[in-house]
Amino acid sequence: MTADQIGPYRILQRLGAGGMGEVFLADDTRLGRKVALKTLSAAGDAHPAQTRRKLLREARAAAQLNHPNIAAVYDVVESGDEAHIVMEYVPGETLARRVAAGALTSASVVELGVQIADALVAAHAAGVVHRDLKPANIALGPAGKPKILDFGLAHNRSLDLSGSTGPLTAEGPGAARVVVGTPHYMPPELLLGHPMDERGDIYSLGVTLFELLTGQRPYVGADTGAVAMNVLRAPMPRVRDIRAGVPPALDAVVARAMSRRIEDRYQSAGEMREALQRVADEATEVPTHPMLVGQVMPTWIGGRGTMAIAAASVLAAVVAGAAWYRGAVPAAADANGAHVVAVLPLRGEGGSAGDDAIGAGLADVLASALSKVAGVTVLPRSVSLSGNDAVEAPLDIGRRLGASLVVAGRVQRAGDRVRLVAQLVRADTGAVRWSETYEATAAGWFDMQPRIAEDLANALRPDISVAERRQLKESVVVADPAAFADYAQAWTYIERYDVPGNLDHAIALFQAAVRKGPRFARAHAGLGDAYWRKFRATDEDKWASLARDTITEALRLDPDDPGVHHALAVLYRDTGRPREATEEAEAAIRLQPDFDLAHALLADLRAEAGDHAQAEAEYRRAVALRPGYWSHHLGLGVFYFRTGRIEDAIAAFRRVTELRPDSAWGYEMLGTAHHAMGRLEQAVPFYEQAIRTTPEGAVAAFSNLGTAYYQLGRLDDARTAYQRAIELDPTDPLKHRNLGDLHRRRGDEAAARRAYAETLRLAVKRLEVNPRDADALALMAVVEAKLGEAAAARRHAAEAVALSPASSEVVYKTAVVHALTAQPEEALLALKKALAMGFRAWEARVDEDLASLRTNGRFVSMTSVKEAS
Repeated sequence: MTADQIGPYRILQRLGAGGMGEVFLADDTRLGRKVALKTLSAAGDAHPAQTRRKLLREARAAAQLNHPNIAAVYDVVESGDEAHIVMEYVPGETLARRVAAGALTSASVVELGVQIADALVAAHAAGVVHRDLKPANIALGPAGKPKILDFGLAHNRSLDLSGSTGPLTAEGPGAARVVVGTPHYMPPELLLGHPMDERGDIYSLGVTLFELLTGQRPYVGADTGAVAMNVLRAPMPRVRDIRAGVPPALDAVVARAMSRRIEDRYQSAGEMREALQRVADEATEVPTHPMLVGQVMPTWIGGRGTMAIAAASVLAAVVAGAAWYRGAVPAAADANGAHVVAVLPLRGEGGSAGDDAIGAGLADVLASALSKVAGVTVLPRSVSLSGNDAVEAPLDIGRRLGASLVVAGRVQRAGDRVRLVAQLVRADTGAVRWSETYEATAAGWFDMQPRIAEDLANALRPDISVAERRQLKESVVVADPAAFADYAQAWTYIERYDVPGNLDHAIALFQAAVRKGPRFARAHAGLGDAYWRKFRATDEDKWASLARDTITEALRLDPDDPGVHHALAVLYRDTGRPREATEEAEAAIRLQPDFDLAHALLADLRAEAGDHAQAEAEYRRAVALRPGYWSHHLGLGVFYFRTGRIEDAIAAFRRVTELRPDSAWGYEMLGTAHHAMGRLEQAVPFYEQAIRTTPEGAVAAFSNLGTAYYQLGRLDDARTAYQRAIELDPTDPLKHRNLGDLHRRRGDEAAARRAYAETLRLAVKRLEVNPRDADALALMAVVEAKLGEAAAARRHAAEAVALSPASSEVVYKTAVVHALTAQPEEALLALKKALAMGFRAWEARVDEDLASLRTNGRFVSMTSVKEAS
């Protein structure tokens, strides 16, 4: 086409070409909008007039479709011998381009599949069949919403099957039948020349989902004929044959949709949509942002939104090894109190990495075995290590963790002989309750592990029963020595994962251990832990998927481990499945009633559900079980903070600093609490202390300090602090929103919009992992309102409240959205509700986003209530 204008459509540029003709970007001069204009071609067609009439008839039918996941057909224009279809222009990439960069997560594929199937339901109900559904014909809009292109325009013309073994029958009178596009996505009946109905679209959707999940097409060949023959004859591949971590239910949906026999497929798009929705409801995809085995509670975003007060979780530092931690039966008190045991790595005395590996591996075996002894609670090995574990004395570690007993020792080597010295020491007095020396060859010491474990158990419980002794022996899994050596050495790296390169070394060693000992459950769990840490460091989805797969395998190998149930509970919570998370946390507690970490997690879940009384009871239970553990006090303080009991929160955070003065978190949260009370001058020194304590770990402290500076009018200092927070954690959308607000206040609108756009991108990424992340959705709504996207902002704000009606922070953000989008009545109603739920009146008073309400008498009355000081 050479014309500059077709009817009212002014051609701007050529977008591409396909079997049906060329596609242009055009300007609709009447309505002032961009459109995609497709020029239909009948070149080479034996019956061009018939083809053209059919295309125009189908285009007009498609124009009747109205669905958010279908690119609309606006117009049909005839010019001379040419016909033109005017369609909605969808900026952004296609799924073909997206999948070219790698397979998508199961969660995102399910979400896309539900929307695409829903679009097919609407089209099929209108009598329109797509006939060329594939990734290249599905565009992703700016917010990641799929839109099907070319609905009803895929004319079944011809496909050159040169090299095929037989001709295809003709569809039209006397014409050799060729089909536009490639045969990879075509249902077998179409390749065989049979009529295609709605179930052909279902087949094509199944193939599309297969490619999105695996990164490859199910059938390939040297040419189109070979592909077609494979579609017709080759064994149908399964998604899990290529990507084993995909949920079996999703694999089954894709396989049924791709069935060769029409009768075996879903008989309607609605049936397939319902099947995909069931998968979504039961999904176990690992998230791309919160912790699987080291969880962080949702970020608190106060008032104007520039304050990012990270309510660091009860579990953040202590559950990193929950996937491999083996729980215990109920702990009982003896004359010395309940046995809470920390098993430390046995230190190599010769400076050999191999000796350290043996000591670390034996510590894991002993922790696993002792967890089977009644009256003993074994702390996860991950909590037995601190950032300065190389210099911290064993007794100091025990006291820091609230342990009553510490298992420690050393490894000595002389030629081919290895000597192991193990001790059981009281953490309060340092008195040695038991000590023993073991000697064996370097290879033979693996066979001594059951004996060492039994001796230590006898020292803890001299009255251990015969049944318990048998269970203890059975619980000691003696892995292949080579596998165990790799496993043990891997832990020496992962325990210092903060050192660059250590995670990669650990992953390689764990992988080697799994290859050598495929039934070695702790190796699988360790590998899952390493994968997850790698994911946390890189934010790359593949590591999350690998972590999920290996932890699932650890569960298969040891399904009665309370630590595994705890890991699953965290996984469910982080993927938006609170009911299942609660069930798994309760299962962990049934298996081990004194499992303090499970009680802390259950408390988090109760709090998120709005059951504050039960939440407080669970937090207090965790503290009572291990009063010397700083993180439980932190969790209780965060709970008090979120429910408006700020002075109680301050007392809990002060206890954190007493128990762990070398951690930034206690000081950071003390600053947060004072900040929430409007005491900026008191908050700043605590933030600065947090930064001095651990500069690389005080990410939220930098962000909060920036907010305090912002509210004090120190904008240059605020910018420095915000930028430092982003350097330390560039994936947090809130930090970019903070910077955007700062740019806007300084008058740099272009920079503000860039920061807001990045906020939206990162929020969408989090929602792809957990569609129930109300905090991310509410933050997105606020930023959309700032960008002038009022309808989207209000919709997302309402969805966020529906997901988390008990969150004063989320409800407050709806007030902000309504204020920013000129809905003062709705804003005041939401604000009243948020304040009643404990939101801070002083912050609403100074929030720039509520500036439009400041002259309203109701606003003044609501926000003038004095708060406790």
